[in-house]
Amino acid sequence: MKHRGGIPRWFAIVFPGMLELAMAKGLKVFPQGYTRAVEDVFNERDKIFKTQEASCGGHHLPLLLYLEALPGIYRGKHEDILKHKREDGSLFHSPSATACSFMITGDRDCKDYLEAMVQRCGHGVSSKIAIDPKDGIYFVSTSLQQ
Repeated sequence: MKHRGGIPRWFAIVFPGMLELAMAKGLKVFPQGYTRAVEDVFNERDKIFKTQEASCGGHHLPLLLYLEALPGIYRGKHEDILKHKREDGSLFHSPSATACSFMITGDRDCKDYLEAMVQRCGHGVSSKIAIDPKDGIYFVSTSLQQ
């Protein structure tokens, strides 16, 4: 399947990860099997993982930015995760990556960041979080509704 401009890297990593998490929880996602488009996204993710291993990161954002959507073998050791922790206790200023980091490592700073985020945001956390304010890069963090 041809994709105009290609599949965005973040989507190729996050979408398959979310599908795998949903299936692991017993949800019947694509009960008749994946469509060609979905297979293309999984293939693109595999290509990204292979390229990441060969190039040691290159010019792309670290895979750990998408920690919550990564298969276990790409998550790394606790110290690999925590070396990306910011001064505020977050992982890349991402509530979802920070929550996953806390679940994996139990790091107190991550927990403190999440608790402060909830206090600041009241009933919800903004879906647009600045990764690096001076670059103006944003990403969307979504969660599955039960």
